[in-house]
Amino acid sequence: KGDVCFLISPSGRTRCIINTAKTARAQGATVVSITSFPGAPIVRQSDICLLSASYAERYGEVTGNSIVQTTIIESLLINLMLNDDHVLPA
Repeated sequence: KGDVCFLISPSGRTRCIINTAKTARAQGATVVSITSFPGAPIVRQSDICLLSASYAERYGEVTGNSIVQTTIIESLLINLMLNDDHVLPA
């Protein structure tokens, strides 16, 4: 209880990620996911879903998604650091 499981799946359909989400929820963890598709199976297994819109046709979907999803993670980490005295003491 009080644990958070943070999962990233660009397609939202990766079987091992979905199974991890199911297991985490069964254990009482809050599941937070990042995906590019709002109708993906991972969304139904998540308590919180962050959507990353990325359409990188020229260089490939994987590269575009990776950049967007890394930016989301960095933004969350910076917010945590700025708002939690235990992470970044004044």
